[in-house]
Amino acid sequence: MPPRTLLVRSLALTGALLLLGCPPAEPDAPPEVERVVAVSVAPATSEDVVDPVVVTGVVRPVREVVVASEGSGRVVDLPTRLGQRVIQGEELARLDSGVQRAHLDQAQSQAEQAAAGLALAEAELERAQELHDQGATTDRDLEAATIQVRSVRAQVSGAQAAVRLAERALSDTAIRAPFAGTISKVRLELGALVGPGTPAFGVVDLSEAKIGLGIAGREIPLLAVGQPAAVQIPALGERGFEGRVTAISPITDPATHTWPVEVTLPNPGGELHAGMVARVQIVVGQRVGVVVPEGAVVEGDPPRIFVIEGDVALQRQVDLGRSAGGRVEVRSGVQPGEIVAVLGSQHLSDGVSVSVYAMGGREADAAVLPAVQE
Repeated sequence: MPPRTLLVRSLALTGALLLLGCPPAEPDAPPEVERVVAVSVAPATSEDVVDPVVVTGVVRPVREVVVASEGSGRVVDLPTRLGQRVIQGEELARLDSGVQRAHLDQAQSQAEQAAAGLALAEAELERAQELHDQGATTDRDLEAATIQVRSVRAQVSGAQAAVRLAERALSDTAIRAPFAGTISKVRLELGALVGPGTPAFGVVDLSEAKIGLGIAGREIPLLAVGQPAAVQIPALGERGFEGRVTAISPITDPATHTWPVEVTLPNPGGELHAGMVARVQIVVGQRVGVVVPEGAVVEGDPPRIFVIEGDVALQRQVDLGRSAGGRVEVRSGVQPGEIVAVLGSQHLSDGVSVSVYAMGGREADAAVLPAVQE
């Protein structure tokens, strides 16, 4: 091989080796981008905070009875219908009264006979007294006339009592409403034979409504008769009513181990019906506290809230209190007037930069991060 050719190959091999031994050139690193989180904000405010006892109960009538027949006989008139409004003393049904009326006539006749016998005995006593005063009769005769008057008077009293009993029996053939209310049950049929004690009607008084509650032992000392109670009825579209605590049991219910409490509220329009579920809130304390939207709270142990200072989010550990209506009390960690992150707070970390968006418009809704779903 010619020397010139050998020299060229050696130079080529040396160049290749040099290229393989040199590391490739690194590309330039891209500049670091600062992380910015979009959030909506709200101020922490100073507001009235209440301490409520909240419990669920069932609406009951203020009075409810089963009306039973006090007399006996066949039902001959039944004008009452389910759901009918009745007044106190109104006749609900009538039984056949032929036998009772005959008994009354007989008792009245006997009472009249006894009254006539008394008049005769008193006349005899008066005559015996006159004769005794004249010395025409003995003391024994006067005593006998006196005893006869006493005996006949007793007969008169017995006859009068028999009349009253017969009148009561006749009155009992009419079944009447014990108080003003609404018929909740009709258990009779025309022609049915009933006797004393036969259940006839259910009558309820819903001019007021009672709500029976079961209160835990730790909350019972906070309650007192007369305290106002706010009542919501889900069946009436969360309609609100105002009532009061009217009774607190001194002993627990052995089935639930809670203390029975009654709340009574007016029902003049008849909107409340027995059996409706009611949510009852009884305020047992009130104070001024720091309040923020619930969306500002990042759940954890302990929970956190991010306070916005300038364009930076600062983490605060907080102690939470009562929550209601989408707002929560912050007992420590945030002061009134401080601005807190709401939507987007779950994406924050301490010291991260933020971009604040105002709520309300469609574009703003698209820009902010979604709220935490609880």
